[in-house]
This record gives sequence, C-alpha cells and structure tokens, in this order.
Amino acid sequence: MGLTAAPIGAAAASLLWLPAGFHLGQALAGSTGLAADADVWPSMAALAAGGVPLALACRLLWRRGRARAACTAFAVLGPVAVAGTMALEGFGPFAVATVAAAASLPAWLLCAGRRRQRRMDE
Repeated sequence: MGLTAAPIGAAAASLLWLPAGFHLGQALAGSTGLAADADVWPSMAALAAGGVPLALACRLLWRRGRARAACTAFAVLGPVAVAGTMALEGFGPFAVATVAAAASLPAWLLCAGRRRQRRMDE
C-alpha cells in the first residue's frame, strides 16, 4: 500500500499550520520572527511539533462526523495557540511546544466526551 497525497497533505498541514501562523503574527507585529536567526531553529521544530496535537484532535473530530466541532475547535484554539507561542517565545522551545500542546486540550476533551456519550447511548 503506497502513500497517497491525502495523508501526506494532512501530515504537512499538521506540521506547518502553527509555524505559518506564528510567522504571520510576527509579521503583523512588525518583527522579523524566528527564521531570521539561525540559532533558533530548534524553536521552529518545537513550533512544528506543538501544532500536531490540535491538528490530530480536529482530525479525530472530523472522522467521527463532527465536522462543525472540528472547524470550530481549530478556529478558536488555533489563534490561542499562536498567541501563546508568540507570548512565550523567549522562554525556549519546550515552553513553546508545551503551550501549543496545552491549547489543544479542550479539543481532546471534546473527543473524549463524545466517546463517553456514545458508550452511554449503547
């Protein structure tokens, strides 16, 4: 079974949405951002890894037939994650990845709550 464009595109989107949002926020704030300094590439990797939990939670909601919840969760929690990473940028890569992953917690709770409700209905 070979790789298709859909899983590769989903993987790329889950890795790139947070760095793209971060740099857009930096550009709107008038800063050069992390890419201007070669010493902070570990922070770029942390940004990429930090965006994965929210992307996975939204994808799980989508696959369970909760497309509106997935889109709403991403529309609300995505900017929160970007703002949090911009605020904690100076504290290092671990803080950046932690705040981005923590921003996905409500989406994961929504996934867990839906699964629990489904078990009660059976």
